[in-house]
Amino acid sequence: MEALRSKAKRLVARGWLAARRRVDGLREEADRIQAELAVAELEWQEAVGDQGAAHPRLRGRRN
Repeated sequence: MEALRSKAKRLVARGWLAARRRVDGLREEADRIQAELAVAELEWQEAVGDQGAAHPRLRGRRN
């Protein structure tokens, strides 16, 4: 009976470890996506700002 409990504990620990690794991996991916989004937003703001400066009807507008 004790061997069965020990085996069950090991299986639970492995499941926990696998879940923990998955969470860590997803967090890393989310961080990468957020960084990529920040760069894309800056590029978009720069592009919109350049268009506004080049087009007389858009000068002074904020997007």
